[in-house]
Amino acid sequence: MKKLLNQKGSVGPLVTIFFIVLAVYLGYKFATPYYKMYTYKIDVLSIANLNISQEEMKKRFYQTGLDYKIPLESDDVKVIKDPETSRVTIEINWTEEVVLFGKPVSELELAIDVSK
Repeated sequence: MKKLLNQKGSVGPLVTIFFIVLAVYLGYKFATPYYKMYTYKIDVLSIANLNISQEEMKKRFYQTGLDYKIPLESDDVKVIKDPETSRVTIEINWTEEVVLFGKPVSELELAIDVSK
């Protein structure tokens, strides 16, 4: 069996590998909420192009957010539709918790604000 030491007898390569793995893990945990927000925003924009009522839009935004496992409440979704100009303003706000090694370490305040 080989020893896990280099020629000088140090464990430097193991420490380096540990920090690389830790950096990848942290990057994954913190990037996931932003990725979900980005993909959710694409769906929000496509729903905003539909010619449906304000309440139906709000229901679809809420349901789509739940499909993405975004912790939304019905009050987090606000839709304002101007009947004269057909302009739609969408505001969606939520808080997502980042959990590292089973313990919550950070809360991210995420938002989508779009006028279409």
